[in-house]
Amino acid sequence: MSNWRDKGYSQRNKNTEDFQKAVMGDGLELAIEWIADNLSVENVFEEKEIVEYVTDNLEPEDVFSDSQLEQWAIDNGYVKSE
Repeated sequence: MSNWRDKGYSQRNKNTEDFQKAVMGDGLELAIEWIADNLSVENVFEEKEIVEYVTDNLEPEDVFSDSQLEQWAIDNGYVKSE
């Protein structure tokens, strides 16, 4: 037979678990959504880290449009071959 303290403790644990599920469930998703909507990459990473990531993981055509690449080539003395 359990006494009132055991029952109260069990109820408190259940309330705590329910609260944690409520906060961590939708709350975590809402927090992630807010961060994605309100912060830019510059708010999270240093410029050096961003440049390093882009350099290591992307090609110029992944970052720049064809017209930007063409203009860079012209500005830097490259001639389009035919």
